[in-house]
Amino acid sequence: MSPLQVERAAAEHWAPILLGTRKLSDMPYTPGPVNGSVVSLAKLTTMVAHAKFSSGERHGAVTLLLDGLTMASRFRAATPPLAAQCESLILNTFAQSLDAIPLLECDRVRAALTPMLVDTTLTTKRRSRLSLLRLHMRVEAYRWKYLKVPGRLTDAAPAGEIADPATKRPFKFETTTSGYRLVSEEYDALGAG
Repeated sequence: MSPLQVERAAAEHWAPILLGTRKLSDMPYTPGPVNGSVVSLAKLTTMVAHAKFSSGERHGAVTLLLDGLTMASRFRAATPPLAAQCESLILNTFAQSLDAIPLLECDRVRAALTPMLVDTTLTTKRRSRLSLLRLHMRVEAYRWKYLKVPGRLTDAAPAGEIADPATKRPFKFETTTSGYRLVSEEYDALGAG
């Protein structure tokens, strides 16, 4: 079985459990015992999202990943390490799938991230990683609209969104032969640090 077939089989098998991710992201958070099942849901979410991206179900994949980020944010105050682990898994999946996210989904992801970034409990590292993803969505939306990579970040995003919360300087952006490279000076890349 190929890796894609394994991911698709797992996606079908665990689909009912992934409904739990959606329910957890929709419900208000109530303090209580939390364990590794939240991380397991995040892992399943990313696996199914990979399968959905591979089969062309981009909207479903993005929805799952956004639900996973929302779920992680609900656990941030009670269990910061678990929330950070979940966010990292999901942000890595976004990073691996940037080319597969269409224009409308870029705008939806960016819109969903904006309220998350005003959360006062975010660490600088998390704020930087979420800001970086939002900026990637701006660059990808620019690519879809103009069929080229922007020459500079200010072509794709407002000046208020290009500063890295970790350094207070603009994120590092450069065009490459295959597209672009956008990273934080403080952290290696989206999801790394």
